[in-house]
Amino acid sequence: MSSPKERYIFIDILKGISILLVVYGHIIPGSIPLFTEYAGIFRMPLFFFVSGVLFSNTRYQNNFKEFLYKRYKGLVIPFFYFSIIVALGYFFIEDDYRAFIFKLVTWGWGGYALWFIPVLLGSQIIYYAVCKLPPYVRLISIVSLGILSFLSSRYIGYIPYNLCLCLCGAYFFGMGNLCKKYLSFTKKCTGGIPIIIFVSGFAISLIYLLSDRQPQWFINDIPSLVFYVAPLGSIACLAVIALLIERGGVSVIHRFFSVCGRQSYIILAFHQIICMIAQRYVPSKIAIMIMIVSLAFLVWFIPKYLPWMLGKSKAQ
Repeated sequence: MSSPKERYIFIDILKGISILLVVYGHIIPGSIPLFTEYAGIFRMPLFFFVSGVLFSNTRYQNNFKEFLYKRYKGLVIPFFYFSIIVALGYFFIEDDYRAFIFKLVTWGWGGYALWFIPVLLGSQIIYYAVCKLPPYVRLISIVSLGILSFLSSRYIGYIPYNLCLCLCGAYFFGMGNLCKKYLSFTKKCTGGIPIIIFVSGFAISLIYLLSDRQPQWFINDIPSLVFYVAPLGSIACLAVIALLIERGGVSVIHRFFSVCGRQSYIILAFHQIICMIAQRYVPSKIAIMIMIVSLAFLVWFIPKYLPWMLGKSKAQ
């Protein structure tokens, strides 16, 4: 990925695949049980990993204030607006709405999709502390974060806003950042190399079968250390798929996944609430169609007419 454009397409396709898998896991998880179980090991780590790939170690060097300001605009502002809108939507779902709001304010989003954003912010802040270290020292620090994350899962569990999971997020974020220097390799990834990477990654990912239960990331319940390794194999598989989509030459497919990737924040925030409200009034299949149409509208409307909700001053 020698040019910014190539890198941009590749990353956005990867993010697009990931957010679509999140929607699948929340809306129709029982349709393909084995696939749902497999996807559950990497959907959340992939977002951290891709964010790490995008992170520049030098842009904010010795400028923590600018680093925080960019995160404030890109993560905190949309989180504030989207949380208000989504919380209003739960008025039509929750029987005890006051109790829901109180728990939301004091404990965070719990199992609802927006739980991910405060954890992503905390993960990036943690990683900033080690990003300027030499590569090998950084790797040791990242692995240490993974171990601390596992210990927090075993002995602490869930705390308000799931902040202990920031250690896990920083681990996958850091792994993605370490892999950033290999992006140029994707130009040479031709012939049988993608197949080798895909098969090897899939084989590594299957070590998740050594655990007797799945991780519950949203409550910081990670039952085994294999879930710090297996997702990396799955991510390698998805990277190959994203590259093949990029090289496929079908602009409609490129654009679909790229748009989903670029607007993954909007999709993450609204897919659950739209479907849940619709399911109270219409059958599930129709509710899913309503969700798809609504998300398509929001993905177009918000960046164009309400860019300030995304922390931007101009329409995208």
